[in-house]
Amino acid sequence: MNLQKATQKTIEALQNAQTVAAQNGNQQMEQAHLAFAILDAKEGLIGNLVTKMGQDVSALVGDLQAIIEKLPKVSGSREADKLYVSRSLDKALAEAEARAEKMGDEYTSVEHLFLGILSAADEDIKAWQKRAGLTVNAFLAALREVRGN
Repeated sequence: MNLQKATQKTIEALQNAQTVAAQNGNQQMEQAHLAFAILDAKEGLIGNLVTKMGQDVSALVGDLQAIIEKLPKVSGSREADKLYVSRSLDKALAEAEARAEKMGDEYTSVEHLFLGILSAADEDIKAWQKRAGLTVNAFLAALREVRGN
């Protein structure tokens, strides 16, 4: 992902996802880390949109935390700030950039990140989406209410 074309909120979300992964002893960042970071942001746009969709953000964050707790952990010493991006997260980030371009946006923002995760979901996120009833179309509809076209 080209961070030169990322908004400040996108960079913060990626940094927070990295922190969540490190705090949980995960060696690589997964889609669940980024989704958690995006939804856990206080007064964040995505949390507000998901609430508009009739979802309980706290419950969704709790479900993501449960997914994260099941991810493989590394113990012992490891190089500080040495985290890898999983293949599925890389795919979601590429999808986010493509969404931004398709929507005519110059920068990749958190709504593009969330769309990227929903669109290119790995198995854990697909199951989470299904349980929650989160769909790309419902998210886009809520986003249109806020953004317009």
